[in-house]
Amino acid sequence: MISNHILPMEFPSFRQSLAKCLAAFAFAAIACGPQATVCYSQSDSGALAIRVESREVQIPVMVADKSYSGRQREPRILVYGKVATGLSVKDFQLFEDGVERQVQDVSVELYRAWGIVDNVSGHWQSSCTLRGIWAGPDSPPYQPFAPSDTDEGGFYLLSFVPPSSPEGSCHHIQVKVRDFDQRDVYARDQYCRVLTSPADPLNGSDLGKKMIAFADATQKAKFPVFAQVVPLLDKNDTGRVDVTLDFPQGALPYGDPDPNKTMSLVGVAYAKNGAIAARFSDSACYSEKYLLDFPVTNSPPLPVTRSYAYMWSLTSYQNQLNLPPGQYTLKFVVTDGKRFGRAEAPVTVDSYQQNELALSGIALCKRFHKGLQGQAKELRPAEFVPLVSQGMEFTPAGDTRFQESEQLFAFLQIYEPLRKGTGIPKVQIEIKITNLKTGKLAAGTGLKPVDTGIQPGNPIIPVVWDLAAKKLRYGKYRLEVQASDSAGNKTPWRAATFSVE
Repeated sequence: MISNHILPMEFPSFRQSLAKCLAAFAFAAIACGPQATVCYSQSDSGALAIRVESREVQIPVMVADKSYSGRQREPRILVYGKVATGLSVKDFQLFEDGVERQVQDVSVELYRAWGIVDNVSGHWQSSCTLRGIWAGPDSPPYQPFAPSDTDEGGFYLLSFVPPSSPEGSCHHIQVKVRDFDQRDVYARDQYCRVLTSPADPLNGSDLGKKMIAFADATQKAKFPVFAQVVPLLDKNDTGRVDVTLDFPQGALPYGDPDPNKTMSLVGVAYAKNGAIAARFSDSACYSEKYLLDFPVTNSPPLPVTRSYAYMWSLTSYQNQLNLPPGQYTLKFVVTDGKRFGRAEAPVTVDSYQQNELALSGIALCKRFHKGLQGQAKELRPAEFVPLVSQGMEFTPAGDTRFQESEQLFAFLQIYEPLRKGTGIPKVQIEIKITNLKTGKLAAGTGLKPVDTGIQPGNPIIPVVWDLAAKKLRYGKYRLEVQASDSAGNKTPWRAATFSVE
């Protein structure tokens, strides 16, 4: 069936206390903004990103009024502390390497965290860089929830101009606030003068170097990482490659109260000659420090260990790369700072002509949700391009092993050039699934017309085909797609593999 049979979900009400808790911890950071002319790399520990515009350093800081429940055990679950509002330059002191610096400006920015309700469950997403998106675990059965767009609130952004220092030098940062005995203050404690890209904050750092080394190392990974890499069509000759990484919930331990622990990853695209064609890196927007020390609402009460897993066991990450036509090998490394996991995937980015019928790669998906609106849409990174068909956004699965109870959605794009004088040709598509063990056809559409997703003036047509995994026997499969039009043009067959377990 084609995607016009997919129905929007209903969005139930959200538990406000949980929203505040999640938003408070996911506040942590913004990467260097697109207007930044210089970006310095971060220290290997912690999760707050420091932004540098020209020579001005901008430090994200969260300030909360203390409101403890009286339970002082570690790790302690505390009553939510109200975020301190209305602070100005005169309320802050900032020290670099023990020397007080003048705070030039104080502004407030929104938490970059938003809620998603999809066809499976509800979960939170957050962003720390220009394209990267982290996703948290699904709502467990004992406490379902449906996130709203976002909660109101934000964090402070302190700006100061540092003195000159050598390239590669690192500097200690300390932030104090008026009435500090009644307030908790959270900020990064170090930055380094290493020129790097806003989309690649770990480049040049010690941790970033360790992760690149592990990508080619022989030692065994400590936890699994699943990757799906899909080349998609763009309106120029630079292809957009969609990257999704999945790591099982609970794969990374969060019971150890290490204030410097956070989740980080690096992705590198190697050209056929071994040269680096593109790369990105990211660190999750929170640290165990905030979970242990920042007051949170936990109602109804949950055991501490389950509360940890529920809120902060990240399960997925998405990013996108722009690559010229060619063959590439993409390597990914994920770490909690101590343990490492990795994945590798080949990808071919084709060159296509504006007067030829073309077909993108196939994104195998398990989840979709109604398109984001309002503040949630504004908080998602502006450079991230979602996979959209008829108002629904589809999320590629890093792990392409499908359970019998899951639905398989194949998202792809057809490029149909607009032919002047001859009208727009009618587009057709054929999809087939082959059992790799037997070689027999397991499912297929035959030749079907594409009559949805077509927009006047837009040559790119999104198509979604869905199939219940239970209609296939356990095993490995190859899904193939070919597009054609009424003018007699045909694309090569595209293929993607998956399994049913």
